[in-house]
Amino acid sequence: MVRDASAATIQASVRGQGKVVLTFVGYSGAGYESPERLTDQTMRILERQDPARTLINSGATAEGIGAVYALAKQRGFTTIGIVSSLARDRGIVTSETGGTSWSG
Repeated sequence: MVRDASAATIQASVRGQGKVVLTFVGYSGAGYESPERLTDQTMRILERQDPARTLINSGATAEGIGAVYALAKQRGFTTIGIVSSLARDRGIVTSETGGTSWSG
């Protein structure tokens, strides 16, 4: 689901879940020279986290760093994505596994 939300709304929603937020940042459409390395590094980080206490956050594109979402979902994490409203306005494809809402 895509929806606009203010910073205050996002903060209240995240705080209401009572979880620590782990944010992944990186490239989207530009991709990675070694996608396998991205997967390996992400899995190493996720293995040290508790899905019951950690919320995974990243950008919203389906490419590049968006690969984090599928890996997090496989391990039972709740995910969210935050993206600029410019992405929506420009028709940029968002990740289908990114969570239940995207905010700008």
